[in-house]
Amino acid sequence: MMKKGSFLILVLLLTGCTQANTLSTGNETTETITHTDVASEYSSAFENANEMQLFMHEDLSTLTFEGTGNEFASYQVKTNWLSSNLVREVTDNGGSVMTRYYRVGEHGITVIKEVENENTPLTAEQLKGLPAISTFIGTPLEVGQKFNDWIIEKMNMPYETPYKAFEHVIVTMKKEDNQTTRNFFVVGIGLVATEFEILNEDGTTDLISSKLSAIEFQ
Repeated sequence: MMKKGSFLILVLLLTGCTQANTLSTGNETTETITHTDVASEYSSAFENANEMQLFMHEDLSTLTFEGTGNEFASYQVKTNWLSSNLVREVTDNGGSVMTRYYRVGEHGITVIKEVENENTPLTAEQLKGLPAISTFIGTPLEVGQKFNDWIIEKMNMPYETPYKAFEHVIVTMKKEDNQTTRNFFVVGIGLVATEFEILNEDGTTDLISSKLSAIEFQ
């Protein structure tokens, strides 16, 4: 069971944007009511929540990432929680639109489906029973923990993004051929940055990064 403090943070994250959504949109009968209903359901369903639910982006949020090193490194990701453990995220980098579905379990978050240019979103019922494709992040949250080709490289690392400077960032790392990839996670927000370091044949390196710059709500 998640610590009481973490659970309170999660409930605030899932319910706190209802007021902001009401103020920012005139379409209250669709977006605000839907968000309130979903948040209310989660407040009850997450009474015995696990810490992994704090590593996904908030329901009905749009996160903007500022990129450097590549024209497609900047992107937006929109998140919808379909149930207490199924999440849909749509990422648009200006060149392609990719939809990923995640299953949030007690010991990790797994990707269960990826669809490019999806026309009709899948429902929670349609996603039930789908096998995991890969692990996004897993427990225990400690340096050296491995999942798939990833390893938790650092804990409680200071890291600065255009959105804000964070003090307690978890860094996961994966090496393959001449490329090293790092994901940067913050409890209560989820993924806040990604870095791709490419080693060239001449010994030089190129860095492509995407860092969180804004959070808005649908």
